[in-house]
Amino acid sequence: MPLVLRIRTHVFAAERIHADETTVPVLAKGKTRTGRLWTYVRDDRPFGGPDPPAAAFFYSPDRAGKHAEEHLAGYAGLMQADAFAGFNRLYEATRKGVPITEAMCWAHAGIIPPSASTNCCLGIGSASASKRPPRNRVPSDHPSHCQRRYPRPPPDAYGEGEALGNSRNACDGEPPRRGL
Repeated sequence: MPLVLRIRTHVFAAERIHADETTVPVLAKGKTRTGRLWTYVRDDRPFGGPDPPAAAFFYSPDRAGKHAEEHLAGYAGLMQADAFAGFNRLYEATRKGVPITEAMCWAHAGIIPPSASTNCCLGIGSASASKRPPRNRVPSDHPSHCQRRYPRPPPDAYGEGEALGNSRNACDGEPPRRGL
């Protein structure tokens, strides 16, 4: 079996995959046109999986959803992807075989039309926004956040006092201290 097919078999045997498509320049007669590179990745290491990570790549001349349907014809599992409409038919209950379970991407949740599920996700995002550090402020405007995130190490944490270098709080506005 060719290596490319072995890699694809390994990737699509995963319980969960990440899918994405991106543009690639393709040489044509006297010009360059835009093609698509489809990438499917498996990496179960964050979930304690023993199998090695891998990525399977496919090329297509356009962005039609039929390409994703062909690539994933035999796949049944969880797929994380952006809000690309070309993946939508893969999640339908009427899909031949078993529908793929959609794992929505948090980064793209804001571009999906509101529904009960997305409203829930967006609500979680706005609730956690109050815990985020302030943006576009100088460090002195938010020292309490910095002190929680970058606590000052205890005295002599680095051995000989501060001789080994920078043990300052990242937000106290002082320049880094230099070692001996």
